[in-house]
Amino acid sequence: MLQINDSVFLDQRYLKTSRYLLESKNPLLVRILDSLEAGGVSIPVHVEDGWYILKLVNIWQNVVLTENEYLRLKQEASNAVFKKKMDLLSDKYVNELMFKNSPVIKRNPFNIVRSYLGKFYLSNDKYESWELEEKLNSALAGLPDDINNQVLVTFK
Repeated sequence: MLQINDSVFLDQRYLKTSRYLLESKNPLLVRILDSLEAGGVSIPVHVEDGWYILKLVNIWQNVVLTENEYLRLKQEASNAVFKKKMDLLSDKYVNELMFKNSPVIKRNPFNIVRSYLGKFYLSNDKYESWELEEKLNSALAGLPDDINNQVLVTFK
């Protein structure tokens, strides 16, 4: 079991944020946070980016907003809506592009690229356990002499 060693500082284990910012980054944690009372501690929670134990230290709400704060919050909300719309349009564009063109990844060139990247980014043990060297040799044997003209992805 991994534990935090002495070289990890408190600010690397501690998150001070607003509910709004946390919800934009991790909605699941906000739902758990909403179930806590001030001073309450959650059970260990697993989300996409790891495990968390939440402690709600303090809750406060500014009842009276200054004009600057109001304008800042209004701009944050406007930016969030704009970003969400941009993301939806981007996803739609990419999905249409992918479905329209039906991309196909070619096996031998893919095995060459995967083995090459694995040599630099994986540990030797992992590289060997995945048998990437053998897969690379097999892929190279099935290709003509000119490796530079190999196509990785084909479209309609």
